[in-house]
Amino acid sequence: MKYPRILMPIAIAAALLGSSAQATASNADDAKMNAFIDDLMQKMTVEERIGQLNLSVTGILTGTEANTDVTKKIAEGKVGGVLGLSGSEQVRIAQKIAVEQSRLKIPLIFGLDVIHGYKTTFPIPLALACSWDIPAIEEAARIAAREASRDGVCWTYSPMVDISHDARWGRVAEGAGEDPFLGSRIAEALVRGYQGDFSSDANIMACVKHFACYGAPEGGRDYHMADMSLWRMYNEYLPPYKAAVDAGVPVLAVDTNVGMDGQACFVGTSNVDATYQGGVWGAEQIAEGKGAVIIYGQEGDNTSNMRREGYTKAMEEAGIQVLDALSGQN
Repeated sequence: MKYPRILMPIAIAAALLGSSAQATASNADDAKMNAFIDDLMQKMTVEERIGQLNLSVTGILTGTEANTDVTKKIAEGKVGGVLGLSGSEQVRIAQKIAVEQSRLKIPLIFGLDVIHGYKTTFPIPLALACSWDIPAIEEAARIAAREASRDGVCWTYSPMVDISHDARWGRVAEGAGEDPFLGSRIAEALVRGYQGDFSSDANIMACVKHFACYGAPEGGRDYHMADMSLWRMYNEYLPPYKAAVDAGVPVLAVDTNVGMDGQACFVGTSNVDATYQGGVWGAEQIAEGKGAVIIYGQEGDNTSNMRREGYTKAMEEAGIQVLDALSGQN
């Protein structure tokens, strides 16, 4: 049975297995993992399945019996991953709640914005890109992964590969600039540096962001609409995302800025019939064959953009549109 791969630690585990299976695992191992996930899904209630879609943003947990709204939801199986929590003791507290108090004992996945180093600070991504030193950039990611993994982080929200031509956009510093060729080579290097071949505890999972046209907001206003032609999207903006996916990144963070004929950019890419380097390439192809997809959905941004720009009438409808796009039903 196929399930939409949207966050879900169990789906991410399958994506990780799929990424490494090509090199390290047999078909029998792959089948065993698929059977395990299918069995687990059958045991889950609807509430628990929805809970696994929930990425909680949290701060500091204190004490071995931390009592916060987040910890309560973890114990109830209503959280699948935690963003922004680091430090081995903090991670241990949260994980202990998940594997000891929740009904199905599904472990959490811990993500953090490890952008240009962890304990060791490297130049900002734009400055690293100016070096054109791909091996050095890969090594910087490898060092960051090693340091972050020791603190309990297993997933970084990097690389950010958005092409940008407007210096007014405040997140220009987070990417590799405006050249899709350089951006693609850096995307590959960062994925390799963070992940290796997943054979070591020092490897962490990369997450490429923000699919699809996040770097082209009108007026440089963050999360604003991006009025994008197919020609420009496929020639300038998609190459770094594709390079990261081809390099084995298991997770994509997608944004819902409206930009393709009034549609949310990533939703629109699952509908277009366009040729990209010999084949159709868009959100549906990524979700179907390359791993997990994570949606930014906090109230006040992202999915609410779809409502603000008139693509949907309510947040709930926006959520349905997102899920349908990723499951190929829109």
